[in-house]
Amino acid sequence: MSGFTDVFYKALNDRYPLTEQSETCSKQPLWGGDFGGFKPDVYFKPHEVWEVRAADITVSPVSVAAKGLVSDSRGLSLRFPRFITTREDKGIEEATTASQVALMYQQQQARGVDGGGNDEGDLLDVDVEGEEHSDSAGEDDDSV
Repeated sequence: MSGFTDVFYKALNDRYPLTEQSETCSKQPLWGGDFGGFKPDVYFKPHEVWEVRAADITVSPVSVAAKGLVSDSRGLSLRFPRFITTREDKGIEEATTASQVALMYQQQQARGVDGGGNDEGDLLDVDVEGEEHSDSAGEDDDSV
């Protein structure tokens, strides 16, 4: 997990206390998930939706997100992720799915972005219906 500020990490520690009685995190895998053979230091219960922005989506030899949807052996990861806000108006069942992330990656590739893409210019939001939005004004659009 990179691309976040020290203030963000401190707020996470306050919101997700790692104690024996915590309902949101654990040192043991209590809530399932595919970790690609890795053993995280902390496991989080999926219970909230985060809006994030990133420069682009890249194929990753480490990440298991959307593994098998764009590559048989690799997943997808966000390049230069930026936490925007917690989406209190959405439940976890409304979060972006692995298939939707794979579709965003494919749309990005169709635009000619090859993993080195939008670092120097405007960030792009792509919704799952294929509509592209420029963020040149710096306004927060709905997350995907």
